[in-house]
Amino acid sequence: MSKSEFSPGPWEVNNRLLYSCEIKSRERELLADVFFIQHGDYEKNASLISAAPDMYEACKLMIDALGKLSGGLPDSTFTEPYFKMRNALNKADGGVKE
Repeated sequence: MSKSEFSPGPWEVNNRLLYSCEIKSRERELLADVFFIQHGDYEKNASLISAAPDMYEACKLMIDALGKLSGGLPDSTFTEPYFKMRNALNKADGGVKE
């Protein structure tokens, strides 16, 4: 995978208002506005988005660890989660393939 050029984490949910909130970087840069539209809880959606840098890093570490344990490919117990993590990282990287 290529090195991603994301705004560095941590990201935080800020300025929670009645129907919206903001996601900001550690430098207080506005990354996103999250609004309530119809379905779902916009605050929970914003919290999930703000966790993205941490989850991205955790997935990278887990993929590396699984690869080392099994000599490059996960055993059958870990095959599905391994490929789901790889696909999620590829999606986060803009669909970049190795």
